[in-house]
Amino acid sequence: MKTIKIFIIIISILTGINAYSQDPSFSQFYNNQTYYNPAFVGIHGGMMANLTYRRQWVKIPGKFETEYFNFDSDLSCINGLGGIGISAFRDVEGMGYLNNTGASFMLSIRKFLKENSFIQFGTNISIIQQTADFSNFIFSDQYDAINGYTPNTEFKYLTDKNTIFPDISFGLVFKGGDGPRKGIFNSNYDYKLGASINHLVSQNNSFLGKESKIPTKIVLSGNMNIATNRDASNLISPGIVYEFNLDYPQGNLLIGFNYTLNESFFIGGWGHIGDISTVSFVAGFNSKFFVHNKSTFDLMKFYYCYDITVSGIDNTSTGGSHEIGISYFFNKSLCKLMGWGSNKYNYGTKYKKRRRIPCNEPNNGYGF
Repeated sequence: MKTIKIFIIIISILTGINAYSQDPSFSQFYNNQTYYNPAFVGIHGGMMANLTYRRQWVKIPGKFETEYFNFDSDLSCINGLGGIGISAFRDVEGMGYLNNTGASFMLSIRKFLKENSFIQFGTNISIIQQTADFSNFIFSDQYDAINGYTPNTEFKYLTDKNTIFPDISFGLVFKGGDGPRKGIFNSNYDYKLGASINHLVSQNNSFLGKESKIPTKIVLSGNMNIATNRDASNLISPGIVYEFNLDYPQGNLLIGFNYTLNESFFIGGWGHIGDISTVSFVAGFNSKFFVHNKSTFDLMKFYYCYDITVSGIDNTSTGGSHEIGISYFFNKSLCKLMGWGSNKYNYGTKYKKRRRIPCNEPNNGYGF
């Protein structure tokens, strides 16, 4: 039975190489916003480093895991800019048989509509390397009805088992709302609506000399941070993400919420609806690190998420999926660090005399 599972997995991976690659997805949108949309770069108002590790289907033979890292900072002290960032990822399928790695540079520009509302446009320029180890693949002609597995195959190994290609994405985010932060008793929330278009460069990345291009992907998102008490220590953070490829009619929907209690602990539930649907449960904590004579603080966030497969494949066979993430929010942005501006948030000349967000609080709450 195990051999049959391995055979099915390898054939599926090989089919993917001939057709197109499927982008990995995460169960927690809040920790990986720049992965879905480059316009989120710098939107939190400080600097933030984030690392996510995901292990897919632990009982299925082979290895399906994704690692994603990003670092970004607010850069609004430079007129017209929003933020700047870098990211890197690694995606492994089938015990390393198919390996994707990439690095990106991200930049966003910001246009204020009023004091606490703005539109941010972002771009992501990436270099991606895709490798395959054909010597470990099992092909259909290696199975004989009488003798079972045989090592001989008519498949001709290619000398070029490595492809490198560029990738470009664009996105926009609209941010509105005055909160969530202390001292606001009405409308103490913020919200963000985003859209991005990914894989705009039509690059042939086939290993077999055939036509194989990553299809253009659209991602739509909406999320909120809502304070449920006066000092904004309790937050509910709902979110929804819908992504679909232009060459594939079936989309993927991620919807759910996190609830933060007393600025420290949070739990959440999320559902992923697609070809294979899952229900996810997340738990984590936030830790404050006071700096500058306790006038400001940095914030660390850690979470663990477990996915239960509810359709497409039985969860008993897959063993579910695990996702772990850690983020560190630096209250000081590059603007402050480099002394490029006197204000943490640059509202432009039109809003300089109006109320500013206090420097001792992240401008989007503990939901990030």
